[in-house]
Amino acid sequence: MRAAPSVTVNVLPSRLACGALLGLALAAVGVSAVWGAARSDAIGAVVALSVTAHAAWLVYAAWRRPALVLRWDGLKWWLGPTGGEPRPGAVAIALDLGGAMLLRFRAAPRTRRRHASTWLPVERAWLPAEWHALRCAVYSPPPAANTGATDDPGG
Repeated sequence: MRAAPSVTVNVLPSRLACGALLGLALAAVGVSAVWGAARSDAIGAVVALSVTAHAAWLVYAAWRRPALVLRWDGLKWWLGPTGGEPRPGAVAIALDLGGAMLLRFRAAPRTRRRHASTWLPVERAWLPAEWHALRCAVYSPPPAANTGATDDPGG
């Protein structure tokens, strides 16, 4: 079987993903507000306010996330900030809508820093030239372990 081609994409903050996250956040706030009102005590109010604050923070953090560079070199996945040091890891598809995908990047265990997983919403509209190569790379099985892969992000 042929290996997937190398591909490099810039992962930008996604309006589609932020809109979906905003919808889920509003639903969580609504449900917790109804629950808090039904309880009509201090615990209900505290929980509703806490859910509201967390939902607002999640949407804000998703919108303000810096651009990242995702790269498949034919052997490994690499993720890093634009102009920064990439780290190796694995990519899995969490959701595929045809014109948009939600990918989960899990850093290699020895390179994990703050987060074990990074969620990456990607859209065909940003990557018309790279979309097919990206889809081929995420759907292709990883190469055999004895291919001589290196930890060098430069190739």
